[in-house]
Amino acid sequence: MKIIDSHVHIGLNKFCLKEDRTLPYDLENSYVGYLSIMKKSGIEKACILPIPDDGYDIEMSNDYLREAALHGDGKLLPICRFDSSISENINSVFYGAKYHKVYENISKTALDEYLKILEYYRKPLITHAAFKDKVKQIKGLLNVAPELVIVLAHMGRGNLYTSEGVKDNLNALREYPNVLFETSTVGNSDTVKLACDIVGSERVMFGSDYPFGKIYFGNKYNYTDEIDVVLHADITDTEKENILYRTAERTFLHKNINEKDCDLYIAQYSKKYKEAFNHMLASLNKQDKDFLALEHKISVIRDCMRKEKHIYVIIYNGSFAGYFRESGRPNGFSLLEELVLLPEFRGKGLSKKVISFYKKIYPCNLVKTNAKNIVMNSLLESQGYICVSGERILNWEFNGGTK
Repeated sequence: MKIIDSHVHIGLNKFCLKEDRTLPYDLENSYVGYLSIMKKSGIEKACILPIPDDGYDIEMSNDYLREAALHGDGKLLPICRFDSSISENINSVFYGAKYHKVYENISKTALDEYLKILEYYRKPLITHAAFKDKVKQIKGLLNVAPELVIVLAHMGRGNLYTSEGVKDNLNALREYPNVLFETSTVGNSDTVKLACDIVGSERVMFGSDYPFGKIYFGNKYNYTDEIDVVLHADITDTEKENILYRTAERTFLHKNINEKDCDLYIAQYSKKYKEAFNHMLASLNKQDKDFLALEHKISVIRDCMRKEKHIYVIIYNGSFAGYFRESGRPNGFSLLEELVLLPEFRGKGLSKKVISFYKKIYPCNLVKTNAKNIVMNSLLESQGYICVSGERILNWEFNGGTK
């Protein structure tokens, strides 16, 4: 029977931000060492997760997981930590993201945006809920991104290697088919059967939380004991196959977006795009600059670039294709300040996809356009925007609907 371990931590002590610090709970685990363990234990593939700690360099952590995937012969499926590179990461080698409510502090504004980006690109979130009100936390995530696939790590159990609270979690979340349950550090075959009875094996996946169990049990630990929790459960072979392989396969190895969208993604601006961004601004023709009122906005754009806020770059077939910039306004609305595509990327339908992304992240938004900008005005109208006022400058509104 094939096995995917959906919860393995990979990371090195040298990635800690302070030189005299080591990873919490002695979690250091190299991908080279883990590949050897996989071979001995009959693991087909594994989702490799970052170390969840704010004292651990996020970029170095994600880079190491990227390296692991490169050398893992298709066996290692990296899951990234949340940061401003989330769009780039999940559109490259990463199969999803991990959020640890206990050890990571992310502002609500940033978290909401990350969740919507994951939902838009149809990539799953593995989350470790905080100690209290776990069901409430999951429902809070779904309130932001209702279609996001969420994998509740450890089934949301309380104390380690117990089923504390799991039954309540299963019952409270059974009505949400996109909430899945992962078995690591539950350690109880009866709980696995209970999960199958309440939500079905199609929503349960195997995880080990390696190397945590090794640290917890010491010399008594055996990796295959984690697998035996599923194998010894009083469930059918089909249910065991779902838990050990099929559920994770459907969750992490599915086609995340339509084939026609795979070559385009939108990412938050960072300094690595500065040269391409400056070249684009310099290459715009007079009509583009007039439509954008660029002469009056350039200092604000430069300030957003320095702060790396409010600007999103458009990447098509690996090339910088343009950008859009937004700014917040009262009453929860975002204002689309500019949307620009380089001339060679126009006429490919990219603007519609960019607007679709923008509406997902900012479902209540406003746009101001020049009345002579027929192309942009037609685009907005086709995407469900309503022109609410204006003659020379038109004011458009989109208020949370779908098109």
